[in-house]
Amino acid sequence: MIKRLSAIAAVFFLLAFLSPVFAGTPFDSKTAINDAKQNNSDYYNDWSPNVPKNDRGLYYITKSGLSHITDGNGNSYGFLTYGQPHGDPPRNGQQRYIGYTFYGEDYTNMDYPADKNANGADFASKNWVRHPWGESPSAKAVKASNPSFAYFNINPGDGSPEYLTAMQAGILIYGGANANNGFTMANFKQGTELYDNIEQYVHILAPPTQYAWGIGRMWHIENGSLWYVTVPIMPGALLPTTPDLSTNLEIDKFINVQPGRKITSTVAYKLNQDHKQPERAWVR
Repeated sequence: MIKRLSAIAAVFFLLAFLSPVFAGTPFDSKTAINDAKQNNSDYYNDWSPNVPKNDRGLYYITKSGLSHITDGNGNSYGFLTYGQPHGDPPRNGQQRYIGYTFYGEDYTNMDYPADKNANGADFASKNWVRHPWGESPSAKAVKASNPSFAYFNINPGDGSPEYLTAMQAGILIYGGANANNGFTMANFKQGTELYDNIEQYVHILAPPTQYAWGIGRMWHIENGSLWYVTVPIMPGALLPTTPDLSTNLEIDKFINVQPGRKITSTVAYKLNQDHKQPERAWVR
């Protein structure tokens, strides 16, 4: 029987193999947009009625601080946003938002300089707001900070484990390779409440697709003030796949054998014909 990769194994796989130094080749925007509209039409369409009227179209933004994260073919992936960049005056050539979400929320620019650098603070020990879309006093404070957060209850994926591994991987890769917010990630690991249940803390602004990063936000309270961090959610094309294998065991060697006797046999593993890509096998 073939078991699926555990979430932690998948994340370590990503950290080991998806960290090239140089930017990859931007994936084709037309293919990315068409895939999103075909497979996630509840969220991705040619335009959104919830964003400013001057430009409601859907765009694929390929230049970002995650351009160095590539697949086995050297492709890097972008973000799907509606409308145009906007917000505060640019800092370091970046605007605070790179567009809007389908529901009209500001789409966070992960490359915009942080309002407050964490200066090496432990990410896992911060006072993160659980269920920011809920009704706790902390969640109500989050929603009160921006009128558009009234859409929390209908955004796709909030609280769902569907994107758990993609969130874990996105946080570790972004936090480990990008000094934009200055957190230390060593204690964000399997077995901790935050890591194992990260989907309960991340509000999804835009869900990931096969060829586009998703984006989310988390909030923590410090000295009575509310702060947010951006959470990139990894696209399906960068997540490891479970090999589709067939096995063949030499069963004739087990016929009429006395209990306790050692038997040497051969097991043949073969990728099924419809498996979409080659896989490297490790035998231990």
